Amino acid sequence: MHLTRMIAGAAVPAVLLAAAAGCDAGSVNTEPEKGGSPTGEATQSPAKAARVGDTVRIEDDSSEVKLSVTLTKVVDPAEPSEFETAPSGKRLVGAQFKVRNDGDKEYQDAPSNGARLIDTTGQAYEAGITAAANCEDFPNGEVRLTRGETQKGCVTFEVAKGASVERIRFGASSGLGSAAEWKAS
Repeated sequence: MHLTRMIAGAAVPAVLLAAAAGCDAGSVNTEPEKGGSPTGEATQSPAKAARVGDTVRIEDDSSEVKLSVTLTKVVDPAEPSEFETAPSGKRLVGAQFKVRNDGDKEYQDAPSNGARLIDTTGQAYEAGITAAANCEDFPNGEVRLTRGETQKGCVTFEVAKGASVERIRFGASSGLGSAAEWKAS
């Protein structure tokens, strides 16, 4: 009986971890909004993957999050800020996002918690801690938006020097909610 309790006790954290991991694999929107390009032109096809400059909607009913997120630019390579260097064998890549709160509730988050860069081999990179000089970070690393407010900032990734960037993802609610994704090239 003691062994059964140990196994059951170990299963609870494993189930919680699996549930949390499952949230990250939730809804990922790659479809740009119609007319969401910076030039104001309508997108060609609803099935087309979003590209740099496109606005993508994130809606997560469980947390009542409604955002319009634009990947405004990708800086590759990004220059480290003063007194910082990229880790050995890595380069910095900056992704600048513009986030607008379309929901009724205040939205507060640290975008680097839910951001992810995926290279052409499928390797995923979480946001790094090295700041980029040529891609200004979100103030204090966070967004705090009431309905209709917009904020712009950069998330920096520490990527292998030889890697080719394929996709960039912005996950709402520190990556536990729905996400938007863009082709980087």
